Amino acid sequence: MSNESAYDPENFFKLKKPCENCPFRADAAAIPLEPGRLQHIIERLVYQDGGTFHCHKTAYHPKLKGTWESGRYVASGNESMCAGAMIYLEKISRPTVAMRIGVLTGLYDPEVMRAQMDAVVEVKKIRPRSEFDIDELAPKRNLSARGGEI
Repeated sequence: MSNESAYDPENFFKLKKPCENCPFRADAAAIPLEPGRLQHIIERLVYQDGGTFHCHKTAYHPKLKGTWESGRYVASGNESMCAGAMIYLEKISRPTVAMRIGVLTGLYDPEVMRAQMDAVVEVKKIRPRSEFDIDELAPKRNLSARGGEI
């Protein structure tokens, strides 16, 4: 299994607002997740800031050719980072490494995201790093049974 992929940097930062059912949305339109799943996503982004959270509409799209291997998503490189996740990370002043590089290269404008902070969930309490198992995996999901949702 290879975890390496060559991302298209412009495509990676193309999303400028949360999609209509983004899990980070503050309103009732947010896709329902299993209890604790959003908290887990947030903690992984904070404690593994070299990682990302792909928009579910780009990660699971059949034309983009991402795959699942041993319960983990293997990116094709065509995915975009979730705008809701970027807004949330700006809200808590914890941009990922990719977001910081995007600023330096001119591909990412944090002010666009910061202007939408009210659109995403309120700040969640993050467990102390000492209580967070960095290798902890989210529950394996059967995407076909849930219509491709996360």
